[in-house]
Order: sequence, then structure tokens, then C-alpha cells
Amino acid sequence: MNNITHEHVDTAWVSKIKIIVSKMFMIVQMLTSTALVYLMTPALACYYGGLVENKNFLNQLFLSFVCMAIIPVQWCFIDFSFAFGSFAYAVQRKAGLVALYGETLDQFNPTSILLLAYIAFQCSFVITTSALISGAVVG
Repeated sequence: MNNITHEHVDTAWVSKIKIIVSKMFMIVQMLTSTALVYLMTPALACYYGGLVENKNFLNQLFLSFVCMAIIPVQWCFIDFSFAFGSFAYAVQRKAGLVALYGETLDQFNPTSILLLAYIAFQCSFVITTSALISGAVVG
């Protein structure tokens, strides 16, 4: 029998696998949290719909769904640059999915979450906030 010691085994691939698995776990956790926050918007619509008369329930529901249609476009193209970028960068109208906060693929950090996953997570809270505001003014 051969006596093989583990001292000479190359374990660089093990550390790379650990990094990849931890990054995938972070992305899955972020997207799961995003989906749960997105589910809060119709739940808020149903909650505020219960506070109004029966004829206004669909109005409140559609207000929340319209928020879910309009706000992500606005968040991606305008508001993300204002919220997380420099003011001069946002004023120069360099907003958009391609130039979000000036990040490119060259600046990719393998230990952080994906930028688009982070944008979707933040956008879900913006949508929930607009649904809260529309529920506050419902009559």
C-alpha cells in the first residue's frame, strides 16, 4: 500500500469552490428576501383594501399593481444613481442599467452580491413604500 500524505495535495481548488458556494448562497438569500418583500405589496393592497368601502377595493389593488409596474423602471433609470451614486454623477444624466453607479465588469468583486440583485432588493422596498403612501391617502 502506498502511504499518501495530504501535505502535497493541491487545495487551491477547494478554496475556490468555497468562494463560489458562498457567493451563490448570498445571491440566493438576497433573491429570496427580494421575493418576500415583493409579496408584501399585494398584501398591503389587501390590507388597505379592507379599510375602504367595497367599491374601492379594486382601486386600491390596482394602485399597488401600478406601483409595481412604474416604480422599478424609475428606480433603475433615475433613482438608483441619486440614492447610491454621487450627486454630480446623477446630475450628468449618466443613469441607467449600463452605467449604474459607474460599475463595470472590470470592477467585479467575487465576494459580494450581484449589483442587479442588490438593485432589485432596494427596489422592492421602494415599491412597498409607494404602496404604503397610496394606502395612506385612500378614501
